Amino acid sequence: MINDMNFKKDIYQLPTPDKVYDWQGIRWEIFLAKNFSSQWVNETTHNLVLKCRQSFERYGEISLEDDYDNKSLVLLARVHFENENGQQEEFFSLRLIPAQGEPFLTEDLQVILHGGGNLYELIKDKLHFGHSESHKYIFTISRFCGLSLIPSNQNHLKHTTLSLVILWLFALEGVPKPHKDIAITAMFNRHIFSKVSRLKINNKEFVLSLPEIHETLSLSIENFGNFFPGPVAFHYPAYFFNLPELISWFRKIFDDKKINLDTIKHCWGTEIDWVQIEKELSHDKMAVIKKMHGLGKMLNGCTPLPGCKLNSVELRNDLEEAVKSSLVLKLIKLEDLEKILKKFLDNISFIV
Repeated sequence: MINDMNFKKDIYQLPTPDKVYDWQGIRWEIFLAKNFSSQWVNETTHNLVLKCRQSFERYGEISLEDDYDNKSLVLLARVHFENENGQQEEFFSLRLIPAQGEPFLTEDLQVILHGGGNLYELIKDKLHFGHSESHKYIFTISRFCGLSLIPSNQNHLKHTTLSLVILWLFALEGVPKPHKDIAITAMFNRHIFSKVSRLKINNKEFVLSLPEIHETLSLSIENFGNFFPGPVAFHYPAYFFNLPELISWFRKIFDDKKINLDTIKHCWGTEIDWVQIEKELSHDKMAVIKKMHGLGKMLNGCTPLPGCKLNSVELRNDLEEAVKSSLVLKLIKLEDLEKILKKFLDNISFIV
């Protein structure tokens, strides 16, 4: 339960929403928190977006804003609904980044693919036939996040899937539409996307099915088996790498004495309870993720680590070779994405 008085004050000071949807007793209020290459619309929506982004802190120390925000469109959704505890609220945010502008491209577009080369060059060649201004026609969805005001014993988000669809559809309305195929990319943790892309209503499941990069470009999946997202992966390894494999690798380098208790105490401030971590992997991955914060410090240290036989560069190389990426890369043309999102809503009789 959020008890921050400034947070509650911001809720009461929200402006008039830019769009409102009502469906089966649930109400979505959508706010344009920031338009492309402009200032934040107002302090209230800005603060609430940053509050939502705090959910990323489970993966390690993270900046709630970055340089991509300067050129991006950012949305906020407020969801009202009622349960056995009375009126409840959830908040979600989503960002749409244009490839053009500074910083140039996006993190998604700079992932290194199997065999070399980055994603931007591949999209440029395969989708836009080498067009020199391909960056004008590519946008990336990122920073989808949310928080709940439900009491802590029920502290989970109930309306994630629909909020993603609604925010995504609203974001696409703001995209300029030149006479070129506009490509939308999105990079998700595979486990997270499998959860947020499914909606169950009256024991019937509806799945938001989006093509991966190889499907849109008609390429072999082998080219995308273990792509590398870049240095950011080593800052937040519990998000970017397969979690069970990551823990196995971590335990192995400890058992092989490549690191020791001095290394762990330096990066974590405490010892690691390996038995507890193995138990939690099967039923409480979030607890494990929170315990892995020290891995980012271990992999990115600028000075030699106490008790470690490898330097940070050698640790990173070892990890990248031993553990698979946990990511899926989605790529879809804007007009196709709009159709998929609207069909998903039509299937549940949600009118937009």
